[in-house]
Amino acid sequence: MTTPTNRVDRDKGQARRQQILEAAEACFRRRGFQGASVAEICKGAGVSAGHLYHFYDSKEAIIAAIVQRDLEEKLEMLEQLSQRADITTAMLDEIDEGVSEQLDNPGTGLMLEVMAEASRNPKVAEMVHRSDATARAKLAETVAKAKECDPASPQLAAEVEVMIALFEGLSTRAICNPDLDRDAVAGVMRRMIRHILET
Repeated sequence: MTTPTNRVDRDKGQARRQQILEAAEACFRRRGFQGASVAEICKGAGVSAGHLYHFYDSKEAIIAAIVQRDLEEKLEMLEQLSQRADITTAMLDEIDEGVSEQLDNPGTGLMLEVMAEASRNPKVAEMVHRSDATARAKLAETVAKAKECDPASPQLAAEVEVMIALFEGLSTRAICNPDLDRDAVAGVMRRMIRHILET
């Protein structure tokens, strides 16, 4: 049974966990995963090292929380799309917003740090692979529902990879070419996604 005291303690714990996570993200953006120290994260969060380790036992655990949060956001968005009567139209309607979110994504640098760490740290790589597999499966399920096809087909798997690459690639393009024509990009993206969904 959850008592008012337990609920308050839980809420305080969640708030402190989020506070530490935000401080860690800021440190990772400034100094990279390898360069960010636990002491610096603690200073940014206003907590002691002992308090930080109560919530996260390592910097890798903090990355795991970041990856999990991003996964939950993706799954929630896909679940909302999958509940729409016309999934194809719903997905096409979201392209302008999706393109803007990728081009203006403040978390791009952070996710690049996570990817870089995954390339050299097997534990982080496992987290990223597991999260990606879950998100891909949900996207495949959603697209298969729209196309009324087998979610396990190799063709659909390839289409899902291309869709992910198109959107995720925009974040790095915004760094390389901040003056790109957003409306033109969104128009091309819409045509490409429509082709995938309607063929």
